[in-house]
Amino acid sequence: FKVMHWPMANMLMTIGGILILGVYLPLYIFNYYKNKELRTNTVITTVVAIAGCSLLFMMVKLRDSHAVRTSILNIQYGINNDLESSNSTNSILYTELSKDSATNNEVFKEVNETVTAINNLSNQLCFEVARSLDKETSDEELKRIMKEEYTLISDNAGSLVVLRKEKNGLAELITLVNKFKVNYKSITGTDAVLNMNQDNLDYYLNAEHTGFPLGIVIHDLSLLNLQIQRLHTGLLQYYKGKVS
Repeated sequence: FKVMHWPMANMLMTIGGILILGVYLPLYIFNYYKNKELRTNTVITTVVAIAGCSLLFMMVKLRDSHAVRTSILNIQYGINNDLESSNSTNSILYTELSKDSATNNEVFKEVNETVTAINNLSNQLCFEVARSLDKETSDEELKRIMKEEYTLISDNAGSLVVLRKEKNGLAELITLVNKFKVNYKSITGTDAVLNMNQDNLDYYLNAEHTGFPLGIVIHDLSLLNLQIQRLHTGLLQYYKGKVS
């Protein structure tokens, strides 16, 4: 359950550990330790069992430790904050530039529409993956959790099926990103440098197993979105320099 990221994995592992250490081992020691011929084997088995359980729960504790979870939280919050800042900057720059006749061309408008569509679709897909593992929580509460208490859900397995829609799915998001890259090069004459984590994107679209840690999916999509928004900021500043 833990390896496959199935529901209730942590609970089952905790119950199993309690049963081994609190029920099975005491009964085992009580029944066999009093037999001198089996005493050595009993001690060895007990030590190995305790060591095994300790190692298992040490790994779980490391994954859920405050420092690790805070680090995960800060990374995603940093991405979210940078996205908000980039979107705000882009909106201001675009509003200023759209008033100038020098930027009154189809490519300028098209690239901005593409970037807006990428931002909206990326946010929508992140939310739909989160919704796939929690259908009971209200939209407002789920958005709050994603924004303020991300680690509560980041380890859980969201469904990749929601990314595989023909319309408004991950494939469409990748198409929009590629369209932006073409426009970016046609305007600046240079390639848009992007880390798309193609292996993960291919897995999301084609893997037979559809359960995947929600936190990784959201991280990949939001980080891709952030890279696009930052490139667009540079593109708008490039236009602003030409206008000036």
